[in-house]
Amino acid sequence: MPTSAEQGYPGFRQEGIHGPFGWKGMPPELQARIAEEAAVVARKPATVERFRQAAQLVGRGATPASFAALLEEQRQRWAALAWEFGANAL
Repeated sequence: MPTSAEQGYPGFRQEGIHGPFGWKGMPPELQARIAEEAAVVARKPATVERFRQAAQLVGRGATPASFAALLEEQRQRWAALAWEFGANAL
């Protein structure tokens, strides 16, 4: 099967993003604690292996702020593509 680049879309890539979410206004201390505990679990060999078996990579060690920035980056990227291809409602 040809890659996206071979099909004429060299900049196209899709990454799944998984991470913990909380409610709006969650205390920063709680956000940090959950992120810290999730990172501990993500580093465990059993977790890494389970993700590998599902053809996924584990973690970039995101902080709550960097995770939010990554989500916003992806939102902007996909919104731009949607508009480029004629979507009129986002």
